[in-house]
Amino acid sequence: MQRLKTIIDRVLGGFLALAMALAVAAVLWQVFSRYVLADPSSFTDELVRYLMVWIGLLGAAYAAGGHRALRGLRRGGHQHHPRAAAALPFYFAMVAALSP
Repeated sequence: MQRLKTIIDRVLGGFLALAMALAVAAVLWQVFSRYVLADPSSFTDELVRYLMVWIGLLGAAYAAGGHRALRGLRRGGHQHHPRAAAALPFYFAMVAALSP
């Protein structure tokens, strides 16, 4: 099971890196075509929008699946206040959901 998780993490990480590179290239092309060629590209705007949605969803799944920065939060993190540290991701999600 751990081997399957490792394979999925590597494939997902590679896809996310490729998607980010494609999004950056599309935005650079959009800026170049708009300001230098004076004829903005029509598909790059929509492409970057879809890529950002997928990068956000899959990136959150990738990070929550075992990224080192989030492991401490899931285990209770801080020694003196483990309940507060365990509730921290919930508070982050609540602030993100309620922000305008």
